[in-house]
Amino acid sequence: MEGIFQRSIVAAIFALAIGWASAERLRKEFEGSGKDGRRLYSSFSYYAALPLFLLIYAVAVLIALRDTAQNMLLSMFFYVFLTLSFYYIVLAPLIPRLRRHISAWACAALWLLPNLLYITMTNYMYLSEPLFVLELKGELAMTLFYVWFAGFVLVMAWKICEHLSFRRRVLRNAEEVKSELWEEVFRHICGLKAKLPPLMRSHDVTTPLSVGLSRGKMVVLLPVRSYTDEELRLVLTHEAIHIARSDSYSKFALVSIAALCWFNPLVWLAMRKSAEDIELSCDESVTFGAGADERRRYADLILSSAGDGRGFTTCLSAKASSLRYRLKNVMQPAMKSSGALVIGIATFLLILSCGQVALAYGGGTGEELIFNSDDPARYVVDESECTDPDGLKAYIASLELRELTSGYDFDYGPDIQHRGMLFDTPNGQIYVGFFDNILEYLGPGSRRIVYYYLPEGTDWARLDSFFDDSTAGDEA
Repeated sequence: MEGIFQRSIVAAIFALAIGWASAERLRKEFEGSGKDGRRLYSSFSYYAALPLFLLIYAVAVLIALRDTAQNMLLSMFFYVFLTLSFYYIVLAPLIPRLRRHISAWACAALWLLPNLLYITMTNYMYLSEPLFVLELKGELAMTLFYVWFAGFVLVMAWKICEHLSFRRRVLRNAEEVKSELWEEVFRHICGLKAKLPPLMRSHDVTTPLSVGLSRGKMVVLLPVRSYTDEELRLVLTHEAIHIARSDSYSKFALVSIAALCWFNPLVWLAMRKSAEDIELSCDESVTFGAGADERRRYADLILSSAGDGRGFTTCLSAKASSLRYRLKNVMQPAMKSSGALVIGIATFLLILSCGQVALAYGGGTGEELIFNSDDPARYVVDESECTDPDGLKAYIASLELRELTSGYDFDYGPDIQHRGMLFDTPNGQIYVGFFDNILEYLGPGSRRIVYYYLPEGTDWARLDSFFDDSTAGDEA
């Protein structure tokens, strides 16, 4: 239980930190901060952490740990895929209820929260054992892994190409607009040191939008239509807040998450809901402290701004499915809690749950994996208490073993039944240990213990019969 206790402590620390940071971000955004009292905007979460970590981790493993790369990569992507799928399947039906009680900012932040999963991939976050084991026989697991990976690459390539194509189309005949109002609004929201994105007008857009991932490539586009000064200020404020929060990066992270779970339709549905919450959060910030007339003008802008927001863009327009709610939220804002507590609880449960389900796949018999298809007679039991070495080796050779995804350091606690043994071999000494449904193996000259799943479990009565009665049931 040491692993789950350690994971719980770390999860609680992160939950407190993320919850507190969320409350502070909300305070700074709505109450202002600093000497000038300016409202400060920041991203919802560590929006690029998970995609970036997965990429760096995969490259590092392939370069430095070639012998174990297959298992480590399969383990990482299995845990991430399973946790993401479960998280979004649970969150999606809860969001409509949460929207009534917590801020739109918190609802949007909840969609980005899985970017914190990278912290569960470190050694100090290992669990003692999984709660459940999913078993796949033969090479099915690796076949599915390669199919999944190909799908992930294709989906990401499709989304990136779609974004680049959309950007190229809307900027093709766009004309730059010189506007002192845009610079005034942008500096007030993003600060004096931030690079001012160009403001352009395009016949190929029907709604105001921001396009571009990096600040250096960001462009704000307006449709070819007339706005009053008050309307234009609201439009530009909306887009400046998106830029200050790095919402384009947030959408890229959400698309990456959807690509990781590309064959789960419920995750794609959840991604559409997440885009709605990002826009709702921006509405919340734009209209904070506004009077009824200003809210009505803003609602009219949303209603008249139907348009296309493909790629990693942020736009003022609303889809039909969310239009009614956005308008109601603008015109009749309700008193809501910050949502920092909900974010903290979600952080704790998310970190705690990752890795609780393991995958057992491939493998072979004990004769193939422990004795390397060699003659067991060449393996000498280095245990004086063993009274039937041939029977012991025959039992180990007959076992069906499945490779187990990594991330566990099985405990040797007082309540854990375990028996270990050493064998002298022509290539050096090996170690074999038994838990209830796990066999651990340390090869000659190796420093890495390999864990195999035993589908039929350990036959303790038979195993103990190979040893003297005085050591039967020995627990390490």
